Amino acid sequence: MDRLTKIFFVTDSAVRAIARMHKDTREPMFLLAQIRYSGNSPAKEVKAVCKEWDVWNLYFKWGERRPEVIQEYENIDGGRIERAQLISVPLFSIGSIEQVTALSHGLKMP
Repeated sequence: MDRLTKIFFVTDSAVRAIARMHKDTREPMFLLAQIRYSGNSPAKEVKAVCKEWDVWNLYFKWGERRPEVIQEYENIDGGRIERAQLISVPLFSIGSIEQVTALSHGLKMP
């Protein structure tokens, strides 16, 4: 199933909090991911398996923060995420929806 998660920080305090937590991030990043959740999960409901911060955690918690490189993950968060791919690019470098589409075509899990 395909889903899109978007997160916008609209308050100055939220932006400052993120900057304090992630000092190496000089510009907002656009994160695009494809996630395959474990088929062995006893939960049948999507919201019981999918967590709203999964894409964020791939980049900031579980990943290496390598912009413009497709990163691959396996068996994340105790096996809840079977496999994932993520690409990040500086937000201000995106000039069109076509660029976003091209990035999404680069994420192709077997």
